[in-house]
Amino acid sequence: MSANLARQLPATVQDSLASRTVGSEAGTSQLRYENFRRHYELGPDEKWQVAVVEKLVAFAKLPLGWDGYSAPPVKWDAGMFALNVLTQVMLPRTPAPQIVPSSAGGVQFEWHTGGIDLEFHVSGPYDCELWVEDHCTGTNKSVLVSDDLSDLQNAVRTLTSR
Repeated sequence: MSANLARQLPATVQDSLASRTVGSEAGTSQLRYENFRRHYELGPDEKWQVAVVEKLVAFAKLPLGWDGYSAPPVKWDAGMFALNVLTQVMLPRTPAPQIVPSSAGGVQFEWHTGGIDLEFHVSGPYDCELWVEDHCTGTNKSVLVSDDLSDLQNAVRTLTSR
């Protein structure tokens, strides 16, 4: 690769190329993808966080009665609590959720993929409900979630692995 072209690459790509080493035996190449691995294992891609924050801000600005009845906008504390929970349970390959406001001032995150229907509704801090239906195993679960996120973590892990 020409030096000119290498300088035009983003710094992360340059670092990746610089981390390549050649083994001691003739003809044996050993590539290390430490930067990629480090980024991949750190946590979920931050793009979903930007999309979630944008939606939460828009939902917090909804007018009273946005649903045609008397629904309030999404409560800011419910939205920020939900964002914090998602940050803890999302994995690097977890698909971004669909996000909808609820008529009670909360927010709901939904995934319908890989034979799983997962819905996580946040009414407020520590006031959440999880619904999971796994069409592959035939199991259904509906639980209240407060400070124990294990049911949500397991559901997200299963969803991500399919």
